[in-house]
Amino acid sequence: MNKIMLFILCFVLCAACVVFADQKQDKEAILNELNVYSDKNPLVLAGVVLSMGDAYARENKIDETIALYEKALNVFSDNEELLNRAGNLYNQKAAYDKAVAIYKKLTALKPDNIGYIQMLSSSLNMSGKKDESVDVWKKLVTERPEDPNILNQAAIFYNNANDANSAIPLAEKAAKLDANNTGYLQNLANLYARAEKFDNAEEAYKKLAGMTSDQWLKDWANGELLNIYQKQNKLDDLAVKLEAGLAEKPNDAGSLKMLAELYVKKGDNSKAFSVYERAAGVSPEDRG
Repeated sequence: MNKIMLFILCFVLCAACVVFADQKQDKEAILNELNVYSDKNPLVLAGVVLSMGDAYARENKIDETIALYEKALNVFSDNEELLNRAGNLYNQKAAYDKAVAIYKKLTALKPDNIGYIQMLSSSLNMSGKKDESVDVWKKLVTERPEDPNILNQAAIFYNNANDANSAIPLAEKAAKLDANNTGYLQNLANLYARAEKFDNAEEAYKKLAGMTSDQWLKDWANGELLNIYQKQNKLDDLAVKLEAGLAEKPNDAGSLKMLAELYVKKGDNSKAFSVYERAAGVSPEDRG
């Protein structure tokens, strides 16, 4: 019986060895084929590297991922995806100078990609090169003075740097160049409000509320209007204007909502409730 069991065990082990040998041989054959094919189509190998990078990232192996991408970039020096991933990882590791080098290359490869421009400026700023960070936007605005997207993004950059004097003119020009873009007007209105240019802010928020068909954006703009009136202690003045407007258009849903919220801000809940009741009594077909 023991001899039979020993024979069976030996047979199983031999079979396993054969299978293992076959698997190893097949694996080597696949790797050889991949090596030959990647010479003709290098991007196939880049795809393998990206998949490996994803696997490392899931295991939080940042250093290993960076090392892998660095090796790959020696072969695929202009691969956009590899460059972008490496740049992000360098920033995570606070290797800002390396990130700057990556994003300089990406902005040269893809000059219209605003995201790469933002990352270059941000990486320069984090590396302590604040003047160079500003120069990125100065150069871009000089080179593309009629591009509203560039102007608007530059305005956001200057606003984040607490430089309203530089931000506002750029935002004004962007909103003028693309007068139908609610995003540009929204940014401009916010800049005016932050700089306490309340008359300009009021005009911009009113224009935004009037031009958009997006109810959420309309309500938001009206809410910001309430905020700037409150900052100036002029809620009573606005209440008079809204009531006068409702005398002419009593079913204007936007004005009713705004008036109710105004009374809430004033702490006059009874008046707010009364206005909400008025609004609730207006049928959907009759709302202005």
